[in-house]
Amino acid sequence: MLKESGESVVLKSCSSAELSSTIKILNSLGTVFLQLRLLVCIKDTISFFSLKKSSRYTVNLSLEALHCAAKEAMAKAIAPYSHFHVGAALKSKSGIIYSGHNIEVSSYSLTICAERVALFKALSEGEREFESIVITASSGEFCPPCGACRQVLMDFAPSLIVYLADKNGQFKSYSIAELLPESFSQKNLDHLSLHDCAKTSRQARQRKSTRRKN
Repeated sequence: MLKESGESVVLKSCSSAELSSTIKILNSLGTVFLQLRLLVCIKDTISFFSLKKSSRYTVNLSLEALHCAAKEAMAKAIAPYSHFHVGAALKSKSGIIYSGHNIEVSSYSLTICAERVALFKALSEGEREFESIVITASSGEFCPPCGACRQVLMDFAPSLIVYLADKNGQFKSYSIAELLPESFSQKNLDHLSLHDCAKTSRQARQRKSTRRKN
């Protein structure tokens, strides 16, 4: 017992059982707090991997989920000549991610880029509308699509948003129209009817036949 300002102050010590109970409560609260933080931090990753199916993922999509799919595709790239690995993840309006990686062959001109692999997979599944694509490369730098990929993407996804990702998880974004201004597209061919095309083709064959006879 201690005396302070004429009043008695009683110092009551906790029993071992009470102390143990208090510690358990604090530990439980701390565990719950950590679990909540963990769920917030990895909810996209959990959604992504729990719904994985082949190269397509039906998830509550975010840019990070797309990036994750692109990186996973990049790891599977077939690039025995350049050793430059690229991965792409394309989001359709139906909410599916189609991933792709570059594939190199010994006849270099037949090599196909990651962006076109992802797009062609999506088209073969019946997709016709697309929202965004994330592209990442083993160099760790921002890797823009090549000219051929820009043309193909413009043809099939003229409103596409292209995200370039670097090794630090930073992004640059462009519309496909910004990457390929004044592009050639279907509208440049709209003035040609099927009859005109067939007629032009016949005329070309006739000219070729005439040259051979001469």
